[in-house]
Amino acid sequence: MAWSPRSDRPTSTSGARRAEGGERVPTLRLQLSRQGFQAAALNLLGMAANFALGIALSRMLGVRGYGIYVYALAWPLLLAVPAQLGYGQLLVRTIAGYATTSDWGLTRGMVRRSQRLILLASAALVLGAALVAWAFVGQGQPELRRTLFVALPLVPVLALVAHREAVLRGFQRIALGRLGETTVQPCLSLLLVVVAYAALGQALRPWHAMAATLAAASASLAAGTALVRRATPVGWRAATPVEDRSSWRRDSRFLLGTSALAVANLHLSVLLLGAIGSVDETAVLSAALRWSGLIPFLQTAAIYPLTPALSRLHAEGRSAQFQRVAARSAAAVLALTLPLIVGLAVFSRPALAAFGPEFRSGAGALRILVAGELVNVASGFAGIILVSARTERVLFRALAATTAFRVAITATLAAGFGLEGAAIGHASATAVQNAVLAVMAWRCLGVYAPGLGWRRIPSTLRRRQPGGDEPGDEPGSTAT
Repeated sequence: MAWSPRSDRPTSTSGARRAEGGERVPTLRLQLSRQGFQAAALNLLGMAANFALGIALSRMLGVRGYGIYVYALAWPLLLAVPAQLGYGQLLVRTIAGYATTSDWGLTRGMVRRSQRLILLASAALVLGAALVAWAFVGQGQPELRRTLFVALPLVPVLALVAHREAVLRGFQRIALGRLGETTVQPCLSLLLVVVAYAALGQALRPWHAMAATLAAASASLAAGTALVRRATPVGWRAATPVEDRSSWRRDSRFLLGTSALAVANLHLSVLLLGAIGSVDETAVLSAALRWSGLIPFLQTAAIYPLTPALSRLHAEGRSAQFQRVAARSAAAVLALTLPLIVGLAVFSRPALAAFGPEFRSGAGALRILVAGELVNVASGFAGIILVSARTERVLFRALAATTAFRVAITATLAAGFGLEGAAIGHASATAVQNAVLAVMAWRCLGVYAPGLGWRRIPSTLRRRQPGGDEPGDEPGSTAT
């Protein structure tokens, strides 16, 4: 049996049922499969464009120029997360809940207030980062400083792009939400860089490439704004905005922390190696991270439909189905990802050679990163489970502890062993973090959902599921 967003009754887990009036209503499994496929297709397109962009820039700018570009880009990528003030995941989760009860006034009020706060936070962060960069970064390196200052205006643009995506995801418009980030931005960036290289040739500098990235991100924001206007329900457009500031502020605090820590973990290795090591090593590590970032590709695509679906199942009290959906999704993603893991481990040198012959030195680092990503995928969707079940405080504490571990081990190993030391630190911290989150989902919610062993869910965990929603489910209790 499965829950359908258009009905309060359980339905079969495959195919579709007929609602009153003969309308065919897709089941949860069918919806997740369809939305997951759409998100995966768009992610694949965006990933291909980003890879082509990375390879093009590495060859046009050389190792040093590309290292300057990726280091400067890491700043706005990090700052755009605190600029969202935690409203990214909160918008998805809360709009999905408001939509079930047609609370359009609260929905519109939340969208309007979150956008206003994001703009204010972005302005403050850009000003602070500019002062820090002027005082401490790139002394005697004018090319690095200029590229960094061109990159900083990306902060509000990227934050608002994420805001538009979260709104569309909350309304279950997964594909439309991903369109700007996965299609408009990378494809337009690649086109603009090629045009700039055709015009400038060897005179192309890192700040030119960064200006092309800024223009493409602005176009993605414009596209997302237009899609939100077209995709929102009629009731939302006609409603008077209502604000529940205290509730939103309370929920957004921990989601801000978890989002900031999660994204920081993706870019800390590049920033730490850039500060401790050389620009050339930073460029090679960035290329290796691009390849290893392919491994959680399907996992990332599944998150977009899975988050609102799990939030609704939790709100409905369907804990047994919550468990099954999370576990089976993780098992499917792991099975489909294993061939890619093996391929990257075996062909690491040819893969890195695509960026240029100088990048082959990162083959050992890439194999280390692949091992860390294997643990990541095998651990399942523990972070999303904790967010969907409104236990973001537990998630925040776990991420804070593991991020401190990541900084300490990566900085220590990068200082002693350079590129491969940074890769070991990144992979070790990734493995530890995912293992900790899986244990937290087990202990706090009774949800056992790694990619391995989902068919052998311990009976003790089944008993902790509250109010079984199918024959054979054992009622119990859980702490959420």
